[in-house]
This record gives sequence, C-alpha cells and structure tokens, in this order.
Amino acid sequence: GRAVCSMDSKRELTSVDLAALVGEFGAYEGAKVDKAYLYGDDLVRLKMRDFDRGRIELILEVGEIKRAHTVAPERVPDAPGRPPQFAMMLRNRLSGADFAGVEQYEFDRILEFTFEREDGTTRIIVELFGQGNVAVTDGEYEVIDCLETVRLKSRTVVPGSRYEFPESRTNPLTVSREAFDHEMDDSDTDVVRTLATQLNFGGLYAEEVCTRAGVEKGLDIADADEAVYDRVYEGIERLALDIRNGNFEPRLYRERDDADGTDDGDDTDGEASEGQVVDVTPFPLEEHADLDGERYETFLEALDDYFFQLELGEDEEPEPTEQRPDFDSEIAKYERIIEQQQGAIEGFEQEADALREQAELLYAEYGLVDEILSTIQEA
Repeated sequence: GRAVCSMDSKRELTSVDLAALVGEFGAYEGAKVDKAYLYGDDLVRLKMRDFDRGRIELILEVGEIKRAHTVAPERVPDAPGRPPQFAMMLRNRLSGADFAGVEQYEFDRILEFTFEREDGTTRIIVELFGQGNVAVTDGEYEVIDCLETVRLKSRTVVPGSRYEFPESRTNPLTVSREAFDHEMDDSDTDVVRTLATQLNFGGLYAEEVCTRAGVEKGLDIADADEAVYDRVYEGIERLALDIRNGNFEPRLYRERDDADGTDDGDDTDGEASEGQVVDVTPFPLEEHADLDGERYETFLEALDDYFFQLELGEDEEPEPTEQRPDFDSEIAKYERIIEQQQGAIEGFEQEADALREQAELLYAEYGLVDEILSTIQEA
C-alpha cells in the first residue's frame, strides 16, 4: 500500500543543511584537486584525492536540483566528450590545488569553497537559490567566470568585476533575543510564517521550531505572549547549538509503506527501503515523525544516497499532492517575480537612457535636420 498522502520530495538544500554540511566538509581539507568537469550548464564535478580517504568526488549542482556534496566514485556520471570552456578554466586554475575549506555565506544558501595553489587562491561560490549559479573568483573575489551572469539593482555577478553577495538577511542561528523580539513584534501574521519569512527559517524548520517549542503554529503574533516568545527562542537556541557543535544524527526519510503497519519510525534493517525518498536532514525532525527514518553516520553519506535514490525514483513517481503549506516555493516564486521585475525595470531604464541619448543627438543637430526637411518639402 502506498501512503495515501504524498509529500513533495526535497530538491534543494536548505540553509540549515548548508550550516550542517560545512562542518563535515572540513574533514576533506588538504585534499588535492585532480580534474574538473562541467555537465550540461548546471553541474560541476571536482575530482580530488585525499591522503587518507583516497578518491573524493564533489558534485555542485545548481539547476532544478540544487545540491553540494560528495558522492561515491561509482555513482559519478561518465565524463562528457569535450570539456567546455568553463571546465578547462577550472582545470587550469585548480589542477594540483589544495582544498582549503568551505564556508556558508551568513545564513544564505551560498557556499564558498576555497582552493590554494602556489600561484594563488581560487574561490568557487555556489548559489543554491533562485536561478542557481556557480561563480569562480580569484582570492580578491574578482569573477573569472560564472555559469549565470547576474545583473540586478541589488547586485551583479559578471566576469571581470568583483563578486557581489546578496543583501544580508537575519541569521536565525545567531539572532539576539532583542533582534528576535523585534522581528516577531514587527510581523502581522502567525508564529510559523514569521519564523519562515522574517527569520529566514523556511517552512520546514519554522514548523519544527514551533513543534519542539510546543507552540501552536497558526498562533497569531498578536496573541503570542512573553512565554511563547521564550519557548520559541529557546527552541531556536537549541537548534543552533546542535548545528554549532556538529551534534548530528542524520536521517534519510521515506514515505511510510503502510502494508504491514508494524513500523516504529527508525529502520535499522534494509527491509523497509520501499517508499519514495522525501527528505534528508542533519538530525531527526519531529515534523517527520510519520515518515520512515533511516539513520546515517554522516550527513554527506545521507545526501549522496538521498539524491541518488531521488533520481532513481523520479521516473515512476505519480504527481505528489500538497500536504503542507509550501512557504519555500511561495517565497521563491515571489523572489523570482521580484528578480524579473527588477530586471525589467533595469531594461526599461537602459532603453530610456538610449532613447534620451538619441533625442539629445537629434536636438544637437536640430538646425541641420530642419534644413534638410524644408529642402525636401520645397522639392
């Protein structure tokens, strides 16, 4: 029996995932880059080797699926025939370079991988939001090349100029109690939406914080008293502490197959790996209590398995039906609309500038143009 209520499978890493990943990537510092590959226009693969671990394959994907993690060498796609320009540039800059570490930019869905070689530093900045992007910069953040050129009012990412990060947003993992109170008081919706949007938790973790804090998600901010604020803030602090201390217990979640009804949550036997994979998280979530959770030693391994099985299961998947309010896609949708509108506004401004310039040129030559026109009319 298939679970009646189907959830959408996760296709993009969250800010919380990235915060958790950064610690685990630290284990690979000092690995040497052998070769770089580009598949299509949105998947970069870095083949590295590590003194202790042997071959390491790093995948950075910024298309419809947005992810950054290591994969088992036997799962790596075959190299494309002719390496495109972007891949050649990466090989030139990274061949023999040491992986020097990775950081998350604030609480954004941006990872910055740093590579060191005697002749200089290369940074690979991976944008796992919106349209997605991979920008390659030197040590001074000058963009050498990028998969997507970004020209917005708020920021630009173009070869030859300095890489510009998006505007800072509240980081819920480091938010002070004062700033937290301010963001909450400022809101005119309910607790869960405020956490999702004002505090940038996204839908799932906003719901998780509420559930852990024992606070009703739909509680109107106007009705939330000091005690509610205390509980929610405490929930945030606990989550932040787990992430900071690398206190993980990764889970890969699947839809529960209700055939035997005898399941108690966490599988240890490989038997119950039937249901469609739905999520992968650095620690168990109360929000996923009704799913089958499979434990993993490391989050990177869990991610590798998750995205591998997501791809396998995509072919025969029926259309999933909505279960939870999907704040993230709502937010993403409006971010895209705003981005497009900003783009359009800039387009119109450029057009207006060009027209103004033409008008001024015409005006400068007014005498001549007037003379020509009257000559023609007389003729």
